[in-house]
Amino acid sequence: MVSVLYYYIILYCIVLYCIVLYCIVLYCIVLYCIVLYCIVLYCIVLYCIVLYCIVLYCIILYYIRVVIRSPRFSWSLLKSLHWLPVHYRIIFKICTITYEALSSTQPAYLNSRLSPARNSRQLRSASSNPLYIRRVKTNAGTRAFSVAAPTVWISLPVSVKSEGNIVSFRRRLKTHFFNAAYRP
Repeated sequence: MVSVLYYYIILYCIVLYCIVLYCIVLYCIVLYCIVLYCIVLYCIVLYCIVLYCIVLYCIILYYIRVVIRSPRFSWSLLKSLHWLPVHYRIIFKICTITYEALSSTQPAYLNSRLSPARNSRQLRSASSNPLYIRRVKTNAGTRAFSVAAPTVWISLPVSVKSEGNIVSFRRRLKTHFFNAAYRP
C-alpha cells in the first residue's frame, strides 16, 4: 500500500512543477504552451492514471487555466482544447492497452489476463472479439485489469474495435469518447 507521506510528497512535487511551468508560460505564446502542457500532461497521466485520479483531475484543471490564461475553469475550455475528462482518459488508456494486448503487441502477462468468450453457437458478435468478464465478489475486484478491460471493451461500438492499426483505433476511440463526453 502506498503510504500517506508518499502521496503528499508526490502532490507537493507536482504543485512545484506546476509553479515552474506557470513561470515558463508567462514568456511563451499560447500554441507553444498547449504543446508543452500536452507533453507534460501525458507523462503525468502515464504515472498516476489510476492511483491519483483526483490529483490528476486537479492538475488538468490547473493546466487548462494556465494555458488559456483564464482566472476560472469552465467545461468549454476543456472542450476547446479537445481534451478528454479524467474518467474518459482512464477508459481510453484501458481500451488502448486492451487493443494492444489482443493484437499481441503487449507482453504475455497482459494477454493472459484476457480470455475470449466461448460460445457454442455461431453469433454475429463473434467477429467483434468478445471477451469473458470474470466474476468478482468485491467492489475492489472490478478495478482489476482482467475485469475492467473486458467490461470496457464490450461497451465499445464495433466500428471502433474493427480498426486495423493502433493509430486509427486511437483516433476513432478518442472521437467516440469526445462525442460521449460533450454531447449537446
